[in-house]
Amino acid sequence: MKVAPCREIKPKKSGGFTLIEFGIVVALIAIAVVGIYSFYQARKNSSGVSETAQELVMIGARAQKLYSDQPSFTGVTAAVLINNGIVPANMVSGTTIRTKWNTTVAVGAGTLNTAGDALSLTVPVQPKSCSDFVQEAAAGSAKVTVGGQVVKDIVSGVDNLDIGTLGTACSGNGNVNVALLIGR
Repeated sequence: MKVAPCREIKPKKSGGFTLIEFGIVVALIAIAVVGIYSFYQARKNSSGVSETAQELVMIGARAQKLYSDQPSFTGVTAAVLINNGIVPANMVSGTTIRTKWNTTVAVGAGTLNTAGDALSLTVPVQPKSCSDFVQEAAAGSAKVTVGGQVVKDIVSGVDNLDIGTLGTACSGNGNVNVALLIGR
């Protein structure tokens, strides 16, 4: 008796992906999305810091012009600056000045030589953005303090930023208060 040889039965290959291949593709897409989102957030934060610093310098210059006929900045408030059209509309929230990262700008009269001879703008800034913000905003300011430490004071002869003090003052947890004094 003759027996026919057995054929090897090969499983049919389907045209789809295996579960492992699908998982790898999903993981790669997730990594790409996280990378793109991180880059976007960093760029958004960077542009917000620069834009806010420039807007505060502009507010200072406009306030100087507004108060040029006044003996001092005494009585200046956020509401006064807003009502006189000094503050860009994108920073106005009622009678409050808000930054791009949604912190409140405190406004008042400051002192360089005599009481009330400067406009004081105080802004809470995140430590990771602090140094960049101060370097942008300091150009239009006569005196800059960061976390209570003076990093620029034209009246005392410190015309340039003290970068060493700035780095120390900007470090830490939580927001750092940056005070810009803009003279007359």
